[in-house]
Amino acid sequence: MPEAAAPWLSYQHPAVRDLVWLLASAPLMASGESAYWPSASDYLALHARHEPWLRALDAEPQPLLTWLSQTRDHRLGRYAEDLLGFWLASPSNIEFALVAEHVALRTHGITLGEFDFLVRERISGQLWHIELALKFYLGTPDQQWLGPNRQDSLARKLKHLIQQQLPLLQTPAGQTWLHSQGLETPRPWAWIKGRLFSPYNSEADTSTPQWFTPNQLRSFAQARGHDWHTLAKAHWLAPGSSTPSQHAPFNVETDLPSIATQALIAFQGQQEVLRAFVVGNDWCDAPISSLCNTAADER
Repeated sequence: MPEAAAPWLSYQHPAVRDLVWLLASAPLMASGESAYWPSASDYLALHARHEPWLRALDAEPQPLLTWLSQTRDHRLGRYAEDLLGFWLASPSNIEFALVAEHVALRTHGITLGEFDFLVRERISGQLWHIELALKFYLGTPDQQWLGPNRQDSLARKLKHLIQQQLPLLQTPAGQTWLHSQGLETPRPWAWIKGRLFSPYNSEADTSTPQWFTPNQLRSFAQARGHDWHTLAKAHWLAPGSSTPSQHAPFNVETDLPSIATQALIAFQGQQEVLRAFVVGNDWCDAPISSLCNTAADER
């Protein structure tokens, strides 16, 4: 990928690189009609407007590290929210001022939901309700996108985002809260990032995120000289920000039988060359058994 389309590659500190990836990477999917849904070029332009501040942060990342150290929730989604929250809350943010974050709306003792961020555009005064989603899905031949554990899907996430999360501040409870704060109804912004892993295709570019069955991975690995490692969730965001020593080695011959679904990273020397998933045989159970049939034919 050209550096112009992947500006995070030129940042040095891993946490700053993750923040830049969160700002500049393309959305997980094309735009929806129910909210502001920026395009890939929109996010690259957003990074460009904030690049001087981000470069300065890369040179002196301690404020970000201090901010991140304050959380006790180390889930990947919370890490992404903390990164975005740091950027939005910075007094040096030239574009946005943070108004509120992580406010739970309740009625009659029942929690209806919690919005992520409420920000005001400094120049126009536009109020934005940002919902951040960070997702990683594996594709199937019948055009489904499923989570690594198959308990989540892109279709389900989009339905929840569009029908419940983005309209939250337009509900009676949301309007009551906004009125109590002296705020107008904001415009919703779907900020959905992540990575899609396609089924293994022997003709695909070798850097394309893919997922493999055990036999496919053995065949793929034997034809290449990559060093394979498990990819911990702490490193799932920006590529190119870690070294082999930060990951546990993964042997494609001996480690495969014991795994269910595992995120992997491949290196050529010290350079990251591929991110992938390998799935256990149970991942191919119904209702997508045709996926296993296809995989068996490609061994």
